Amino acid sequence: MKRSNSYQSYIAIICIVALLSPLFTVVARAQELIPAPAPATQAINKPDLHQALVDLGSTWTVMCVAAHPDDEDGTTLTVLRRRDGVHTVSLFSTYGEGGQNAVGPELYEELGVIRAQETMKAAKIQGSEPYFLGLKDFGFSKSADEAFKVWGHDEALKRMVFKIRELRPDVIITNHDTTSGHGHHQATGRLVIEAFDAAADPKRFPEQLAQVKPWRAQRLFVRVFGSAAAQASATSDKIIAVDPNEVDPIRGTLFAEQALAALQQHATQGPWPKSIAELMRARRIEGAKLPLIRYRLLREAPGTAALTANANTPLAGLTLPEAFVTAAAPPKIDGKPLTDFLDRPDRVLAAIVDWRASQHLNTSPADLAEDASRVHLFESRANRALAVASGVSLTLTSSAPVLVPGVPTTFSINIANSGIEGVHVDDLRLNGWSQSGRLNTAELLLPDTETVVTVASTTPQNAPLSVPQEDHLYDGLFLGKHLEATAALEIDGAKFSVNTETLLDVAPAVEIREVSPALVVWSPGRGNQVLNFTTLVRNNLATAFRGVLELNSGVLGIAAVGGNIALEPNEGRQVDLRTNAGSRGRARKLRGSRENSNYVSLTVKDPAAATISKRTLPVVFTDARVVPGLH
Repeated sequence: MKRSNSYQSYIAIICIVALLSPLFTVVARAQELIPAPAPATQAINKPDLHQALVDLGSTWTVMCVAAHPDDEDGTTLTVLRRRDGVHTVSLFSTYGEGGQNAVGPELYEELGVIRAQETMKAAKIQGSEPYFLGLKDFGFSKSADEAFKVWGHDEALKRMVFKIRELRPDVIITNHDTTSGHGHHQATGRLVIEAFDAAADPKRFPEQLAQVKPWRAQRLFVRVFGSAAAQASATSDKIIAVDPNEVDPIRGTLFAEQALAALQQHATQGPWPKSIAELMRARRIEGAKLPLIRYRLLREAPGTAALTANANTPLAGLTLPEAFVTAAAPPKIDGKPLTDFLDRPDRVLAAIVDWRASQHLNTSPADLAEDASRVHLFESRANRALAVASGVSLTLTSSAPVLVPGVPTTFSINIANSGIEGVHVDDLRLNGWSQSGRLNTAELLLPDTETVVTVASTTPQNAPLSVPQEDHLYDGLFLGKHLEATAALEIDGAKFSVNTETLLDVAPAVEIREVSPALVVWSPGRGNQVLNFTTLVRNNLATAFRGVLELNSGVLGIAAVGGNIALEPNEGRQVDLRTNAGSRGRARKLRGSRENSNYVSLTVKDPAAATISKRTLPVVFTDARVVPGLH
């Protein structure tokens, strides 16, 4: 009987299956032995992730008030931030420009710039934010009254009240009392007590209310030392004690060690101990541990919750509104805090994504309307946690090391995704000058990829200069121009933002960077003598510059001889200037004068004689006479 083609095909398939069935069995068994692939994971910085997660559980702010850089309570600030996630800020009365300089010749305003920069480095280690009142540090003073003669009591109080209203601390701490130590310390101790109450009173400095609202901190603590600390503990005084010997379980060091590393950043005020053991020897501390850091409760707002017994934080016993606590409760995994899952960043990321996709605090509850800053702090910390967990980072770079008024600069904004999830880039902004703003971008950034967006921004012609830095210590411009890039991102419905910032000096096209000598001292014996100056000039342009450097002083009757300069793009060069002989008659007019109008001026001009930049040196007259040949 003839079989159909379909029947023949069926028989063939059966035969093939029979022949291959042993192979299928082997393959199946092999598959049973092959383990399931491990879930995708990413390299993560555990301390960064841990800090972001700890921060997510706290929206408290503690302010430490100090007279000078390096006076801050570094260990307490470190413990509060690293252990408890508290938002910590430091407020300094001065820039410390009246102190000594253990590492260089800079003094006064030049030293103030250095000490401010040292403070920012120290604050980064502590995890705090530094702020300055900008009061004059005129060296050692013996009393608060002497300090107020220079500062002006009301002006100093006004500045401190404004910062309290702006930063809105829940608790303020200080190690300055009103009677002991440096006059600046005493004055700061008095100011913080007055400011604690004045900041909450709308009748005090009402002109500030156009920018900030009154703010009532809940507690004010002052540190107690030595026998006073023991006595306070033995009495009914309300005391908290911070243990500097506590170990940071993530970083593996004592919190006191981290604080010492921060203190060492204040190099101009050193040398500092290199270890805790050396610190204990220097302070003649006996025993195996550092003593507890104690604070006494000095003021508290009406209705403030009672300080709990044996407290190890100034926030002990304080509570937030229930509506906020509920809305801002951080996510958990199986009822456990996310910090328990640092070895599973994929699970941490998934938990935060689900949490953020279903919960927002962009519109605060009605009972939080007066505390929008706390909502803002929570939102910024939620953004940070999601950014760290997802592996997304943002960097901002400039094509030029400084900004020059009227000259365009190209900025590059790099968005990198080192994580395991794709990230949607919804929006990108560069904020700084008025013409900066939204940049066109909308793309999916895949894992282990990055994208770069460039933007050209012209520095306004009237942009204020930030150099020489020492000339701008008191107007706050010495830090440079603040520029910030912000990216709006999304992962699986969870929206968040990442930002980065940079500070760039604003300088003239050709900058007079250094002048030696920086001060002209004129005496009767200097008449009819020439002066020699050495200057460092730098071309901040991407094109060559040809011009002249001039020096003159009408009060001394001197001018430079020579000074033609030719600079290649971004080139710095030393230029020597030699003046003509000064006038004895003019010098006599300076006798006893200390007026700031007496200057030597250095000016860079282009070939058309237009002024490019200018720098002045003060002239001081002294009636001193010395033996010829003796310096």
